[in-house]
Amino acid sequence: MAVTLQALAARRGGNLFVPLVFRLALRLEQVSWDEALEDAPLAAHALSSAQRLFAALDADELAVTERRRLDRAASLAVALAHA
Repeated sequence: MAVTLQALAARRGGNLFVPLVFRLALRLEQVSWDEALEDAPLAAHALSSAQRLFAALDADELAVTERRRLDRAASLAVALAHA
């Protein structure tokens, strides 16, 4: 059974616990809080887009870290070869 955020907020007296990442996702997609309350699929899309963005950033960070590790290993191998 689908429930709109607006209906859920009304049942809870207007107060909803919304994690910071939810608000960040809305900002990244340029969705206002009122739009998110009225359009649950739009809110879900914003969260999904943010998840893909954070996953891509994490993958980039891992690639950079791995590249640095390989560079250090290569430098060490060169140093040992010249020793």
